[in-house]
Amino acid sequence: MDSLNTSLSIAMSPAGEPTVAFAELVSGTKNVYVKQYFASDWVPLGVGPIDTSAPADQVSLAFVDGVPMVAYVVGTGTHGTLYVRRFEGGAWVPHGQALSPTASKPSLANVNGVAHVAFYDHAANSVRLVHFPHFP
Repeated sequence: MDSLNTSLSIAMSPAGEPTVAFAELVSGTKNVYVKQYFASDWVPLGVGPIDTSAPADQVSLAFVDGVPMVAYVVGTGTHGTLYVRRFEGGAWVPHGQALSPTASKPSLANVNGVAHVAFYDHAANSVRLVHFPHFP
């Protein structure tokens, strides 16, 4: 985590390890990474960024049923397309479809074992809340 970090979110794993999701500028491109603190060192969860399809920023991290999940915005301006991914089998996999092409400021939370994400929708000029009943 040495390059410019522009967005940051922290959560504690069920085992008590601090876990951080962050957007980092590497070689001119902003991507989202997740690391967990083990035995006095930050260890990546997965290999490389969680999504390499386009520049990403505006991260939010939560543990749902013990599984780390990240909401983030893909785009290069103040808003973009909102995605949610979960860490499964050593990789970051999509959790549902893209939520909004005009989203910003996502906030992901575990509400009674269900993932919820709130975000600002620029097209609707309002805050939206989406929940994901269970993992597919």
